[in-house]
Amino acid sequence: MASAAQAQATGFGPTRCKRGRDGWQFPQTHGPLDANCLVSASIVCNIKSSPCPSAMPIAYQSLKLDWLIESNAATIITPGAKTTDWHPVPLPEEVGKGGAFGVQLELGMSLFRVEYQFKAPRTHQLLPLADIELMFPEPAFMVESMARGNAVQYSKYPSGEFLNQVGVDLFRLTDRLDFRRVLDTSADIQGTGLMVGQSTLAELLGR
Repeated sequence: MASAAQAQATGFGPTRCKRGRDGWQFPQTHGPLDANCLVSASIVCNIKSSPCPSAMPIAYQSLKLDWLIESNAATIITPGAKTTDWHPVPLPEEVGKGGAFGVQLELGMSLFRVEYQFKAPRTHQLLPLADIELMFPEPAFMVESMARGNAVQYSKYPSGEFLNQVGVDLFRLTDRLDFRRVLDTSADIQGTGLMVGQSTLAELLGR
């Protein structure tokens, strides 16, 4: 796990922190590193001071997509503090276009939206998209909901096959994900998801 010195080199890095009445704070003594809190190295916070305004919990550590279409290299996405990004998917031009929109919210929650538009939809034509690995700093609660279209998850971890379609929402609590995403090109696809760390969820529920 990254040290404070490594954090300064990369721009962001994990550090041990705790939530106080006025926000996230450093402890008074050094201790084991905790990846649940990101601290911007551009803002120097004295370890004995009260709240560090740059501290922010994260819902996930990294998202890796090994594309199964064309010959594209893998894409790795890491969370940014209060950033909004559109990540295009390298669909073949003759198939269509698509991508994902993601934003890291306050309190360590991440919201994402996926959209795919197909040029010539074909009934029951499945398109293997990517092998996806999603890593969390702690077990996370996830919700996935489809507004339009269908997709399938052939999951290695947790093991199983899961159908994403309108009216069938997925709920799960897991420490990581490893699955193959397959798209149904019969119709355009729109879906939304939310990730919340277990500790944040417990705090929101008052437990």
